[in-house]
Amino acid sequence: MNQLANLNLVLPVKNSKVEFALQEIYASSIKATNALIEVALTVKKYELTEEWSAIKERLKTDNILMDWQHKFVMCIVQNPVLLDQKFNKSLPMYTNNLYHLSRIKPETLRELIKTKEINSETTLMECRGFAAEYSDKTKTSSSKSKSIVEKITITIHLSNSRGKKKIAEDAVNTLQKKYKDYEISFKI
Repeated sequence: MNQLANLNLVLPVKNSKVEFALQEIYASSIKATNALIEVALTVKKYELTEEWSAIKERLKTDNILMDWQHKFVMCIVQNPVLLDQKFNKSLPMYTNNLYHLSRIKPETLRELIKTKEINSETTLMECRGFAAEYSDKTKTSSSKSKSIVEKITITIHLSNSRGKKKIAEDAVNTLQKKYKDYEISFKI
């Protein structure tokens, strides 16, 4: 029986309807990214006209493009890597993700895409993390030289409370060995 289960894992399921659906959805996601970039380029073109203030007001009142959306698309269009069609398949298709990636210097962003650290499956939180780490426009705090970019909570569920402090210390020690550049602590 185990051999049969292993065999099923090895053999891929070929379903032409599934494959067709995946290809169609993927093509649509690429179109969505291209459409977002086209919106940004079109807005940029009209920003340079004398009618821009009237256009901007109508975009807002007619619910075509809100101020925050305008800000996002204009940041996106400023980064040439996000406009380079050869990278379209490697980018997440969501406006928020692209906005955060736009804050990264083009040469750094290009390298992160080439090494596949940034790819079409990169989440919003990951994009924010990359922007915080690689942006030349990072926020600085006068009270702290280092700011916390992300906080992760790890929960360990124990069947009984005996030895919980030792377990927590072991977990923290393991994480500290692996992630030496990060501050790791625990609370019981």
